[in-house]
Amino acid sequence: MLLTSAVRNMQQFNAALPFIAVAMAMIGGAFWPIELVESKLMIALSHAMPIKYGMDMLHGAAVYGYPLDELFKPVSMLLLMGVLMMGIGIRLMEKRHVQ
Repeated sequence: MLLTSAVRNMQQFNAALPFIAVAMAMIGGAFWPIELVESKLMIALSHAMPIKYGMDMLHGAAVYGYPLDELFKPVSMLLLMGVLMMGIGIRLMEKRHVQ
């Protein structure tokens, strides 16, 4: 929703989506483990990516066998990010529609 509110037409959306999706996957740790990254800046940026928390949940449940209470932090961060990004996206779309 946030990306949809930021672009003006379908061509811009089709150009931006692969770029943003691949960048988020790289920074969030979906292509390689975030533990291999040494840059403090990249690690700090990874905390702003929803994919990082999805990968934390996946690793926690599948690899480490965490119970549900251990998975509460990544789930709550994903929900928080979803609500914030959805709210900002809807607000931007409404603002553009009114003008």
